[in-house]
This record gives sequence, C-alpha cells and structure tokens, in this order.
Amino acid sequence: PEGWAGRAVSNNGSGQWVTAAHRLDGLAGLSSVRLRITFSSDGSVQDDGFAFDDVRIAEGPVADIGPDTLLCGGDSLFVDGGNFAAFAWSNGPNSQIDTITSGGTYWVRVTDTLGFYDFDTIVVAYSNPIVNVGPDSTICPGDTVLLDAGSHPGGSFLWTNSDLTQTTLITTGGTFGVTVTDSAGCMKTDDMVVTMAIPPSLNLGADTTVCSNQPVTLDAGVGPVGTTYQWDNGAFTQVVIVTSAGS
Repeated sequence: PEGWAGRAVSNNGSGQWVTAAHRLDGLAGLSSVRLRITFSSDGSVQDDGFAFDDVRIAEGPVADIGPDTLLCGGDSLFVDGGNFAAFAWSNGPNSQIDTITSGGTYWVRVTDTLGFYDFDTIVVAYSNPIVNVGPDSTICPGDTVLLDAGSHPGGSFLWTNSDLTQTTLITTGGTFGVTVTDSAGCMKTDDMVVTMAIPPSLNLGADTTVCSNQPVTLDAGVGPVGTTYQWDNGAFTQVVIVTSAGS
C-alpha cells in the first residue's frame, strides 16, 4: 500500500512519518548483506518524493519460556516471558509472568518495540498423587492398625517407621506418616496419630467359697464416663448378685 508521508489532502499519503519494520530471517552472521528498497509511482503526479531516516538493524525478539516440565498437584508454575514490550499467552494473561496450575500445552507471543514478534511453547505434565492413611485412631494394648497409603503403580513409599511398602502394621502409639513419590516424581505426604488406650482396671477379688443359698456381690468397679459392662451371665451392670456356684 502507498505509504508516502507527504501530501495528506489527496488521501494517498500518511501525513506523517511512517514506522516500518521487516524481518531479516536467515541473514544473521553473513559478512555482507544488501537491502533493496523498491519505489514506484503512477507517473501522473509529481511531488516531493520520499525519504528514509533512523534506519536500525537489530536482533529480533526470541521467545524462550524454558523446557517442558512437570507440575505437581497443589503447586504453581511461574513462567517468565522475558523482557519485551508486549505479551500474549495462550491462557489469557497479557503480562510478562504467567501462572500455570494445571497440565497442558501453553504458548506465548512476545513483541518488541518495533512490532516484531516470536512464539515459544511449553508442555506442562501434571500429576497429583492422592495419599490418605485415614483419620487418627485409638487402639488397645495388643491390638494393631493397618495403615494403607493407597495404590501408586510405579511409585515408592517411605514411612516414618522406615517401612518401604504400601502398607505398614502399627502396634504402638505415636505419629506415623508416609511420603509417596509417584511414577512421575511428584510427592505427597499424610500421617495418622495412633493413641494407645489405657485399659480399665478390673479386679473381682479372689475365688471364694460360701454356704448354700448365700448370695455373693461381684463389683467390676467404677470406670470412666462411657464405660460399659458385659457379664457372662448376660448382665450389663457394674454389679451382679451371684446365687449359684460357678465361674
């Protein structure tokens, strides 16, 4: 299109200086480069001609947002588009920094002050291992609890008790945690607090002999709130009255 900056009244000129830019792809490193500017006229009107000023040859923008990478669930990836005049990201922002929170393919278009632009793309793999060994638990002496970190094919396990398997058997009180590293390299942790309950004190007294038809009172003792009782004769009270021999 006509770009002469002269006569504005005939609408065939810009009326001001025009900033033009052109990519010189493939010319870097050459020892000699000739640039040809072509001018044409319709031959019917003669005016002042044209002029060039402020010629600049410079490196064009090179977009580089880094190599493809892995993003683990719950993390954020901050990608820097570099020092340019303008930015346009595939996921929306027009700022230098883009925040990525999920997997996918993302690109940026960077534009320099002359209007030249370049693209770069990054592929973000995403992995989010789910680890849940269950709520805190209370066990009685002699009992066990099996903690399970879940199935993570190709992954690895490290428990605080040094077990390296998917499950671990707990027989004592304490805090037991696991770190799971999945096949992609993402890590998640979870733990359980296991409380060892104190068993109630129980003493029915020594074996005894009584006369026929003489009742015997057996008392299991007062326990803390929530204590329950179950006798072998079917009673559910703290105290029972025995009227016959036996255990």
